[in-house]
Amino acid sequence: MAEELLQECNPILAEILGEKTLQNLIEKHKDNCNPSQFLKDVFDDICERFPQYFDQDNVVFVRGKSGSKFNLLELASQIPKMCSSRIVFRTSAEYLKELESTKNYVQCLKICRILNEIIKNCSFDWFNGITAQDLNVMETLEIKESKRTIVEFLSLLSKLASLMPFSEEQLNSHGKLNLYPRILLLCHLVVQKISANLCAEISKSFKLSIMKIVACELAITCFQQIGNHYWILDDCKKIAGEMLDSIIIICGSHDVVDLLCGRNSAHLENESENGHLFPNGLLGQILEHMKMFMAKYKLPDCPAAIHVLVSAVTNVKHPYLGKHISMVLPPILLLIDDYRVENRVSGIQTLSNIIENTNATELCWYGRADIIYDALCHRIHTNEPQVMRVLQPCLLNIIKVLEPTVKKVSPDLKMNRCDENFEIILTAMEYESKILMRQAYCSSLASFINHMGINIVRHFRRLLRIVFGYLEIGDGETEEWRIVMLDVLKCIIVNAWPRIPVHADDMLKCLIKLIIDVSMSSIAPMKVKKVMFEKIKKCLVLLLCVCGEVVRNQLECMTTGLGLNEAEKLISDALDAFKTNSQVEVCDNL
Repeated sequence: MAEELLQECNPILAEILGEKTLQNLIEKHKDNCNPSQFLKDVFDDICERFPQYFDQDNVVFVRGKSGSKFNLLELASQIPKMCSSRIVFRTSAEYLKELESTKNYVQCLKICRILNEIIKNCSFDWFNGITAQDLNVMETLEIKESKRTIVEFLSLLSKLASLMPFSEEQLNSHGKLNLYPRILLLCHLVVQKISANLCAEISKSFKLSIMKIVACELAITCFQQIGNHYWILDDCKKIAGEMLDSIIIICGSHDVVDLLCGRNSAHLENESENGHLFPNGLLGQILEHMKMFMAKYKLPDCPAAIHVLVSAVTNVKHPYLGKHISMVLPPILLLIDDYRVENRVSGIQTLSNIIENTNATELCWYGRADIIYDALCHRIHTNEPQVMRVLQPCLLNIIKVLEPTVKKVSPDLKMNRCDENFEIILTAMEYESKILMRQAYCSSLASFINHMGINIVRHFRRLLRIVFGYLEIGDGETEEWRIVMLDVLKCIIVNAWPRIPVHADDMLKCLIKLIIDVSMSSIAPMKVKKVMFEKIKKCLVLLLCVCGEVVRNQLECMTTGLGLNEAEKLISDALDAFKTNSQVEVCDNL
């Protein structure tokens, strides 16, 4: 066969590669007619002629040793006339795999550059390896062979682009990173060829049957290259995004969520077009793939694998996540227990999404909620502000599953889970001196208070002491914890209003001191000060609504004589708001 190719393509090879190269090829393959080896030798000869900066897209001509030039685009358009797609794809796959094993990434890059041009310019019949007329009949061995060739080629490209087995240290020193944009582009071109002319019913089933096999691997390849991580290049992010969009279109989905979740039967009956390639969603296949991967490698040591898992799970919403909960929870809990801060943060954020998008009853089955609660409780004593910021809301979410919101004072004096964790947080806040940790502790305090409702009175004196202490000291230009603590004070007044008159004098004293301090000595910009003044005003109005004349008389004495125009105006505005419709609105909130 190689001899026939050489005889048929002598003019092409002679013009593009040169007479000398042609004679060498004829001599080499005279006795051993192997089309794959012949094509590999052609590729090798082309690669030798590449200039130093061959990978630029605007490089069209390749310079040889003699100084002559030949057109790479012309060669790429002629190779399909010389060899079938099966030979090209199989030979390329074998060669790329061989080069990857020897870590010859420069040669891999050149081969990918050649294949890009071949696939970009080839016809649909050549790419499919079979004519449209042949596709119109029942599936034959030749059709199956063509499918298998394309599937194997795409699978190999996905494996070449896989970052999942590598640890952070291996990724940082990995010489393969520069190869990924070209491999991804090659993958994308193949996917574009599959998606092109998809409306033609004759070839549609052929192409969809290919995509059904490789969609999972391709989606994983896209997910690991979309985001903001040190291994993701800008070119990779762009190509992966475009390829994922193509996959979504081919699979008949609307977006990434639809691709991962699928559509339930009721939805499909109402759809005008129900051609969803994965009606049950792609998440199950991705998790199975990750499960196979995690059986061989340790998940926390593979940042790209973590990124894929987190990206897939966080894109799935209720009610589609519940059926995958048993597969999702173990790896996420593994991340929460990891010593690396970034892994713990990713694990807790993903766990929050799982809790929010899974039915509470399902979470409680088999003690899952208790396991999640225990895993989070073990991290509550952390000294990492990034972890604490995501941990508190996640912990509260699982507590809400285990202990629904209480609407009245519980006669049972026994501390529940929320009380126990709230006590731990208050203890840490009372003795914390680091600014970032203080800000982290404050961030979710109001959510705990809103959940506990009137039962917050169990912690009242200690809580107020901490709130007053935090409001006395600023934290720089952002005034972050002061702003948050004003929201906390507002939640305290709203949720525990029957007890507020007893502590109204202390609250009022704290707020007036805060007004004066912000007006006179705060280094915060005016924009931040206005936010604080607005929140102070809301707290004063709430105190007026709860305590009435006692607080009003005290505030009226401060509308003049303070010597601070901002403070006097703020108190006057609060009194005016209390006298107008704002009073009715606030009282309705209590």
